[in-house]
Amino acid sequence: ATIRGDVLELELTPGQGDPGMLAWRRTLPEALMLGIRETMQAGRRDLEAFEVAPADVATALVIFDTMPGGTGYLPKLLNDEGEGLRRAAAEALARLESCDCEASCHRCLRDFWNQRSHAVLDRHAVIPTLRRLAVGDLSEYEPTEDERLQSFLEVEFARRLDDAGIPAPTLQ
Repeated sequence: ATIRGDVLELELTPGQGDPGMLAWRRTLPEALMLGIRETMQAGRRDLEAFEVAPADVATALVIFDTMPGGTGYLPKLLNDEGEGLRRAAAEALARLESCDCEASCHRCLRDFWNQRSHAVLDRHAVIPTLRRLAVGDLSEYEPTEDERLQSFLEVEFARRLDDAGIPAPTLQ
């Protein structure tokens, strides 16, 4: 059978396909679909996502419309120079930043349909990416120093270095 539909493919840069980025790769599509559902009143099952991973190395994230022929949600993301994507990212960002859970919960990212990913979903991993998408022009976005830190331990270590007057290390 031949089915035409709408697909949004996000190519990954080198390093994003590494095993250490699994939480980010699983969480980003869930967060974007959350934002799309909230801003476009899409149903939970209208969009799905998967990783393109030839030879077990992820090279792209794909969000697709489950309705044959498409519902129009994905093209709306890119209309008006990506205004829909900026709004969806901003909505997802607001939801994830306002949640007080450790990594993910049923108030922010988890639901019945993504339960296979519950163990790796991490709202903190995608907040910087959502901030960049919400701004829309990546050249205007300037991340804060602590945003580059991955855990509360790194934040505490950076604070102690600063308190001791030791120059901060170069972050990767």
